Amino acid sequence: MSGGIIFACFYTPIHFMWYSIWRSERFAAFNYVLIFSVLLIIVISELSVIWTFLGLRNGDYRWHWRSFMVGASSMIYFGAFALYYMVAHLNLKLLSDDLVYLLWSSLFLVSTLLMTGTISAFASAFFVRYIYD
Repeated sequence: MSGGIIFACFYTPIHFMWYSIWRSERFAAFNYVLIFSVLLIIVISELSVIWTFLGLRNGDYRWHWRSFMVGASSMIYFGAFALYYMVAHLNLKLLSDDLVYLLWSSLFLVSTLLMTGTISAFASAFFVRYIYD
């Protein structure tokens, strides 16, 4: 559920960022990546703290991997968006073009999955340390 919330918040920026990257508009891509990253860190941290608090309030102290998955779950939706963008917006004629697109997209998704999951886990760890110290 948290992945859908994150994706819904950032559908428009990811669409413009994805368009800039694949249409070779490098300067526009840098601005979108910067703004997108800062806002993504804030939203993921807030959602992670909320889900961790709700779990701790219900007596479930297994928050570590669950907090990682709060941030990482958004990459399922971003992966579906990347496939949709390939089919609907790119005019790729050769199989090699499709493979290059899928390879670069998967590298982006895996690295972003690790980044968002780590941000989420650190935000929850800081929150738990703050409320129990």
